[in-house]
Amino acid sequence: MHAGDHDVEIIIPRSDATQVLALNPDQVDELTQYARALHVTADLSAALRLLESERIHRARLLDTAPDNQDLAAVRQADPTEPLPHLVLLATSAPEQQRRLETVTVAASDYDIAIITLGEHPAGPTVNLDNAAQVTSSTGAGSDIWDGLRLFHVEQQDADQVLELIRSAHGAPEPEPESQPAAQTTTAARSPVSVARSAPPAPQAAQASGHRPVHLQVLGHPTVRVDSQILETGIRGKGRELLTYLAVHAEGASRDAIVAALWPDVDHKHAVMRFHALLHETRQTLKRATGRIDENFIVRTADRYGIDPELISVDLWRFHTALHEASQADRDQDQAVLLQEAVDIYQGHLAAEASYEQAYEWIEPERETLRRQAVEALIHLAILYERHEPERALTILERARSLDRYAEETYQHIMTLQAKLGRPDAVRRTYRLLETSLEDLAVDPSEETQQLLWRLLHPRGRSQTGQH
Repeated sequence: MHAGDHDVEIIIPRSDATQVLALNPDQVDELTQYARALHVTADLSAALRLLESERIHRARLLDTAPDNQDLAAVRQADPTEPLPHLVLLATSAPEQQRRLETVTVAASDYDIAIITLGEHPAGPTVNLDNAAQVTSSTGAGSDIWDGLRLFHVEQQDADQVLELIRSAHGAPEPEPESQPAAQTTTAARSPVSVARSAPPAPQAAQASGHRPVHLQVLGHPTVRVDSQILETGIRGKGRELLTYLAVHAEGASRDAIVAALWPDVDHKHAVMRFHALLHETRQTLKRATGRIDENFIVRTADRYGIDPELISVDLWRFHTALHEASQADRDQDQAVLLQEAVDIYQGHLAAEASYEQAYEWIEPERETLRRQAVEALIHLAILYERHEPERALTILERARSLDRYAEETYQHIMTLQAKLGRPDAVRRTYRLLETSLEDLAVDPSEETQQLLWRLLHPRGRSQTGQH
């Protein structure tokens, strides 16, 4: 499943996921591969950044919707728009309290719910015993919780559910001896947080060896045969098919493919078009490479997928670089891998105007990848800002270009500009934020306004601190 395929999406920092779901870190990583309605972030800051971006997106939708529609009406008017109810489940942190409060304000208007382990920034606080029975509650509207018992599972039950999910996806049997070692390795490591992305199996095969075909889907969808662009033979729909299969590296069923590529065509004729397109695409790649005995798009059980031994995919290499960065122990290794990932990210998924209009299924996938690229750039900038601040600024500017509504990126840029003694640049960055947010008819947050004042009046800040 992907965003839009489910009604509720849970966003949870990785450390909280291990506690709440009663799973070890490796199990959490594995679960996120199969349960796509569970979005595990590196930390609370990343979770809030995702919610802030989504809130702006939803505010923009509501602002442009006719007759003051709510999100339910927007969903009904455009079923392709991915708008699941979002639930943030996280441990509250003092340094993130202001951002939590900001996200919580009017969260229900955007179908967002905030559940914190600890004091709630704006809602009721509920105390539970070990059996998940409510023992007391305080705050506005807390009376509805009195006497309730919340659903919960024990460790053994959680393990059984995970094993059921693994089996349903054809995963191999786990090795019992590997679990303690994995826990020890994770506990001993504390690298800079990066977006964790466990790559599907085909991506691992992309690490070495020559492949006759290279598929680029980040940016303009392009097929290359032995480094030469394949100009003819694969029509627009063929490129869409390859893009869809690149996104679904684990493979996709025929019915899922025809529903995505031909949503307005009756099933019988859509299936006929699929098989004709599949044959045409295969034949084109066979002729172009001279490998007439290869299929390039293979069928395994009831799923079709790109043959990773014959076709390299930039999207898979992007995911692999992010995944390896999340596993790296040293900052230097993380920086190299994150740089590789952002270099691969040449543009948004199928980011050509004509393709954006044609690929009706693509928006949730494009948005997820855009967020991953922005997070990678921000973490890369953090690694560079102490010793190479100019390079960090360049990286942050690229992050801003990918998401011009993300206030946290502007805040980071302004802070770094102030450290470099550039107050005029701080003001210009703030004005850029104001201009961007005008599209949404909103002003910069109070937090950003206060940051601007502190950065432009450092003496006043220090004098205030002395009192």
